[in-house]
Amino acid sequence: MGLRKKIRQFIYRRRFKDYDLKKKKFENHKILITGTNSGIGLELTKKLIAMDNLVFAIFNSSSNNLETIKNDNLTLTKCDLSNLGEIDKIKDLLQKNDFDIIINNAANFGSDNQNVHNTDFDSFSRTINLNALSVLKIISIILNSKNKGKNLKKIINISSEMGSINNNKDGNFYIYKTSKSALNSITKNLSNDLFNQNKTIVFSIHPGSVKSKMNSSGLISPEICAKNIIQMIMDSDNSYNGKFIDLGTNKEISW
Repeated sequence: MGLRKKIRQFIYRRRFKDYDLKKKKFENHKILITGTNSGIGLELTKKLIAMDNLVFAIFNSSSNNLETIKNDNLTLTKCDLSNLGEIDKIKDLLQKNDFDIIINNAANFGSDNQNVHNTDFDSFSRTINLNALSVLKIISIILNSKNKGKNLKKIINISSEMGSINNNKDGNFYIYKTSKSALNSITKNLSNDLFNQNKTIVFSIHPGSVKSKMNSSGLISPEICAKNIIQMIMDSDNSYNGKFIDLGTNKEISW
């Protein structure tokens, strides 16, 4: 690796602070998190549980990592969010618990075949369901509960800078980019509807280059990313509503 690249990576990593969450007070929240058995979602679950919150963790197929968290404040629920029909099976969970925070983290990148000459449309459908439409369906079910989501204070959607239409200068990756653009559009719509209805704050986060199953060459750990997301949730106020924010710089990204 060249010296310049090492310097760029060092500077990039310095954007993300290693917050000491043990010194932070953020407790007694009822939090729903999707995509929780690995990566960012797993670290968010661990840390928010350690801060004395009730966490409802939705996972896709395996819960082996989640099961190592021995805590009565953790509720595990299996649901394949790429199949919108499966979300109906967890309707009782969504409607009977008055969540005050929702973190929509579940996502995948989609097929390797996602260029203009060769697009895997079956993968496209599943990915857009998971990365975007599942978010809307979950919120819709909650809003149709007896409480109508009145206790819901914040919705945080984990997006990607690749979903920015304005910043798309190189094409390609149709599945992932489109799914994250759709998530951003849903975020913006929800920020208008839910803030007017219940003063719920809704915003999207670009988490940065995070090392994960989806990005093996990521530059920051899921643990550091999760700490920064939690700090942003704690800091966020009405000014965050309807925004797409870079986690590392705290600056707004163009939709």
